[in-house]
Amino acid sequence: MVKIIKFPLELNGKQIRDLEALKANFEIEAILKYFQDGRLEKWLRIRDFAELSEQIKMIDKSANKQKIIKEIANIIGYEIDENSIEKYFQEKIEKRLELDGKQIKDLDELRKNKLDSILKYFKDGLLEEWLKVNGYPELAERIKMIDKSTNNHKIMKEISKVIKY
Repeated sequence: MVKIIKFPLELNGKQIRDLEALKANFEIEAILKYFQDGRLEKWLRIRDFAELSEQIKMIDKSANKQKIIKEIANIIGYEIDENSIEKYFQEKIEKRLELDGKQIKDLDELRKNKLDSILKYFKDGLLEEWLKVNGYPELAERIKMIDKSTNNHKIMKEISKVIKY
């Protein structure tokens, strides 16, 4: 018989071993990481939360990160303020969209960069979020429509059409 090892999740520097501790230490970035790599689903499953585990498994990993966090919080019964989620991601996006060591503040600065540098942000979903946060919602919607599973050359060609290089 195989013994199941109950591993903890680490949130806010604490070892999390039960659902109540998960809710009490809900940390967006770590929760996203555990969701993306499958550990959140497995952690729930080995703690006999099969229904929650299945619901987590059904979340689209390619969805917007804000939507993913809202769905996870809803599934585990954690009340999270939508404004705090938006604020968290806005601050993160403003800080993270850097190309060649320079923080990008507007569309003109973005256009001055090589497409292969922008490709990484597209694949992480940060380009779409950055466009939304910085007042380009129509461009964000068009970026969202680009198929991430296609080859990089085609993706870069589509991005260049959207942001009009």
